[in-house]
Amino acid sequence: MLILSWGEEQKKGSITVKTETVQETGPVSTSAVFIPRGKYFTIAQVAEIGNVKERTVSTWLKKGLLKGLDLPKLGQIVKEKDLEKYLKEKLYKP
Repeated sequence: MLILSWGEEQKKGSITVKTETVQETGPVSTSAVFIPRGKYFTIAQVAEIGNVKERTVSTWLKKGLLKGLDLPKLGQIVKEKDLEKYLKEKLYKP
């Protein structure tokens, strides 16, 4: 980020410009997350729908039993269709 510092020179009509480089307070993220269209649920919502604890949903995600989309620094979300598929398989095992 570049900050221009206009001194007394500007008032006098001088075209001299002093520049200072200031470091940003935090790192600039260059990675973006693409979220496909659709309806999504948070881990808390999935737990409520499945009548289980959030820890259980996290375990399903870690084991790959349920597909989730990882949002850096925010957690995970689960697509509605993936949740429906998983619950059908879990509830209607022959």
